[in-house]
Amino acid sequence: MTNLSLPALRPRSLLALSLVAGLSSLSTGALAQATDTLSPACASFYPADFKLSSTRTTDAIPTTARPAKGVATREGAYNTCLVRATNHTAEGVSGFSRNDYARRQAFNADSSQYLTYALNGFWQTYNAKTFSFSKQLPGLAGDAEPQWHPTNPDKLYYLPTNGVGMRLNELTVSTGATRVVGDFAARLKARWPGANAAWTKSEGSPSKDGRYWCFMVDDANWKSLGVFTWDRDTNSILGTYNTNGERPDHVSMSPSGNYCVISGDGASGTLVANRDFSNRRKIHPKSEHSDLAIDANGDDVYVSVDYQSNAGDVFMVNLRTGVRTNLFPTYLNGSATALHISGKGFNKPGWALVSTYGDSGTRQWLHRKMFLVQLAANPVTYNLGFSRVSSNGYWSEPHASVNRDLTKVLFNSNWGTSSDTDVDAYMIEVPASAVKTIPGTGTPTTPPPATPALAITLGTVTHSGYDASYALTTNQPAKCRASWTAGNAYGALYDNLLSSTDGLKHSKALTLGSTAAQTVYAVCKSDSQGTEKEQAILLK
Repeated sequence: MTNLSLPALRPRSLLALSLVAGLSSLSTGALAQATDTLSPACASFYPADFKLSSTRTTDAIPTTARPAKGVATREGAYNTCLVRATNHTAEGVSGFSRNDYARRQAFNADSSQYLTYALNGFWQTYNAKTFSFSKQLPGLAGDAEPQWHPTNPDKLYYLPTNGVGMRLNELTVSTGATRVVGDFAARLKARWPGANAAWTKSEGSPSKDGRYWCFMVDDANWKSLGVFTWDRDTNSILGTYNTNGERPDHVSMSPSGNYCVISGDGASGTLVANRDFSNRRKIHPKSEHSDLAIDANGDDVYVSVDYQSNAGDVFMVNLRTGVRTNLFPTYLNGSATALHISGKGFNKPGWALVSTYGDSGTRQWLHRKMFLVQLAANPVTYNLGFSRVSSNGYWSEPHASVNRDLTKVLFNSNWGTSSDTDVDAYMIEVPASAVKTIPGTGTPTTPPPATPALAITLGTVTHSGYDASYALTTNQPAKCRASWTAGNAYGALYDNLLSSTDGLKHSKALTLGSTAAQTVYAVCKSDSQGTEKEQAILLK
């Protein structure tokens, strides 16, 4: 197995890459295909019978100079329309003007604007029709985690830098007006007195409709305290979860809003939980580059890469059923590649965007390019174009992000210069008819994990005179109550045991009516399954 080690924190430093860049210029005689989804630069680019390439061949990367901004250019290998979307030098943007991250939606609700990030920490918007610079956004700096409003193209949400202050703001882009839509500070301090920051750690997103959010909570020393979910429409915290100091790499809400995914490299790995944090399940032992998407059946899926597997598989896990499906291998003929995933094409479910970079070994079909992968066994893949990134650390990574309609892809490139700051954003546009939601084929590769039966382990028992105590451990989160007689249901009892470690440890101190030996009972109920089990405890 070829092993590729990928750090989980941003910025990241990965394998060096050298490639030849090039494109052939778009001829003025291209056949017209009028569509409102395309910019004027690409509106007359495609013939009516255009189809995306689905071949998996190692195609040559055509050579040309870096294109001028706003001018449609033909991607020679795949005949797609590519446009340079920023020119940071001409626009006076510090250092670079680049798409921030693959997991962040770069395009607003109607794809009329796109968002970029500059080296000086500021954010700016551009007109997606003309590619003109619009404005630097007020109030946002550094890791402010901007998220476009799902239906209003003039609004976006953002956090204070690194989530310090624990509130969520809403910005009206055209006017610069800001209002607070969620102030979590008092509620989080009541739960975790040391709470100082609430954020996703830059890689999370709300649900598709913007209603449900999942945030991680850190103290002033960036020690992890917990995770919580929040309902924007009712301004209510729906659930909390103690991390016990095991800090996630990031957290995110699934598109449906039904699940929070807690991604980590610790003992817990990557977990999925219902939004009240019941039914927590490990879906991957590591935190790799990934995103959350919607499959053709409407289910939430976690799409990631498994560098620990023999083939370095890109795979998905259905968050409802737990089924894992391998999509394609990345360890081909002794090669390896780094990659990012964007699952933000919510309006055309069943697809994810992959952008690869930093490969080693002999170049393979998937290297140094952007392509769509069908979220199904034995998937179709559609080639979009080459990134022309010469890898030099985190800022040079392509971080390709797709819009909701799967018609626009924004990615970064240093255009073969090997620079980590001479980076601009580029856009590939395809007609709305080029990609369709299609049913999956084949059989998933891994069945859902079996859920173990609820088990109770008796711990320390003490009995001295009229005083007694006992401790229990359950193999899954549960609630327990005490009884003096056998055979009771949990719901019929009202004497709660003290629970800790997120419902895994339980204890009881009690005063007896006699000093004689006697038997008491504990009844525990599983948080996720609802099953019950009784434990007899002899007090000698």
